[in-house]
Amino acid sequence: MTRLFNPAWAEARVDTHPYTWVYFAPGEFLTVAAEQELAHDFPMDGYQRRDRGARVTGKTYRNFSRPVAGPEGLADISDLAPLWRRMIEALLAPYYRVAMARLLGQSVAGSIELRLVRHGGGDWLAPHVDGADKLFSHLIYFTADWEESWGGRLELLATADPASAVRRITPRLGVSISLTRTDQAWHSVTAVKGGRPERRSLLIHGLVDGAGAGGGS
Repeated sequence: MTRLFNPAWAEARVDTHPYTWVYFAPGEFLTVAAEQELAHDFPMDGYQRRDRGARVTGKTYRNFSRPVAGPEGLADISDLAPLWRRMIEALLAPYYRVAMARLLGQSVAGSIELRLVRHGGGDWLAPHVDGADKLFSHLIYFTADWEESWGGRLELLATADPASAVRRITPRLGVSISLTRTDQAWHSVTAVKGGRPERRSLLIHGLVDGAGAGGGS
């Protein structure tokens, strides 16, 4: 049976600039074998097109999104491969919430939201901070052989200005990022280049109480 997690993830190094966040290189959160199997079996059905690029106010983004779990319960995941179902079960278990709270130095999330997200050509996520109902966001990337020139970078920003990027993270297979939620925790996703593979990820939100509806970092 494929081993899911690297047990050392809960002791990862925490960065505090421009806010509290953690970078997991491939193999540091999930095992390399798990990353590869999950990428091979990444779910492709059941998504909704989400396009809020024309909004006058609020977060703007465009992607394909499939809700998996939230405070209201677990969605139907019977079509997912066994390792995906195992990982979802583990992320919804109390250990994950407690360990993430200790790592980030915050209170334990009351519940977890899980969302599968696909970014195709031209999809993006504008600079924003997450809603006050969230304690953290955790992202895991599942596209093999992603190249920096394809776009889709997660950018950690010092301000709402896209030019204020402090760190630019290429969404390579197995890379995982956990971000605390504050009023200054600005981040964005640059547009994915057309004619390239989709940018595939799992988005995890630790919630204070109640469901979130994130755009999909």
